Amino acid sequence: MARLSEAYDERVEERARARRRRDEERMARLLNSKLRTIGVDVDFLEQQVEQKRRETFLEKEAKAEEAAYQARLIRHLEETEAAELEAKAKETGDVKATLLKQMAVPKNDSTKMIDQVDFESCGPASAQAFAGDEFDGADKRRTKMQQEQVRR
Repeated sequence: MARLSEAYDERVEERARARRRRDEERMARLLNSKLRTIGVDVDFLEQQVEQKRRETFLEKEAKAEEAAYQARLIRHLEETEAAELEAKAKETGDVKATLLKQMAVPKNDSTKMIDQVDFESCGPASAQAFAGDEFDGADKRRTKMQQEQVRR
């Protein structure tokens, strides 16, 4: 008999727990004024979920595009840097070749190196003497005469 009494008590307790749970759910529904007055808008919730999915998809696409752009940019910068290094190395090699060429030429034999002066390729500043220059001491006489004129 004790077994029947225990089984009965368990069923009564189970029904009481179920009743309490239903009452709590009902109370939660009644206390939520939005749900009570408006109700659940399933279509709007589905739209929200779809919009969220689209946003995450677009974010992933944007991240992928940004990563591809960064990769192209890095590749371009590396190519540019390699070209600059190559140009620097070439320029350094040219300078070294020029210096070696200059080192091979004797420096003190410049009069022997020049065979003939090409006047068409030289400018007037390279001329040694101009017509009208005074080389026989007349320049000293001229400056002396100018000093005397200033004294008067």
